Amino acid sequence: MVSLISFLFIIEAILKILVMGFVSGRYTYLRDPFNVLDFTVVILSIVSFGYELSDSKTDISYVRAFRALRAIRPLKLVNKN
Repeated sequence: MVSLISFLFIIEAILKILVMGFVSGRYTYLRDPFNVLDFTVVILSIVSFGYELSDSKTDISYVRAFRALRAIRPLKLVNKN
């Protein structure tokens, strides 16, 4: 099941992509390094949830470890200030 925090990250990424654009342009979503980090975490979360739902016997513990990168997000506030 998708955790609430992962769901909020996914919604945030979708809204930012819709408002800012994805790649082409000066101030688009993937031009900011922190947004690239957020997008990577979102994609890895979706992949790990997909594996969990498929009942695959594949070891995906390394993918789950990447979700810990969400803890880096508060550095975004420190960097901006």
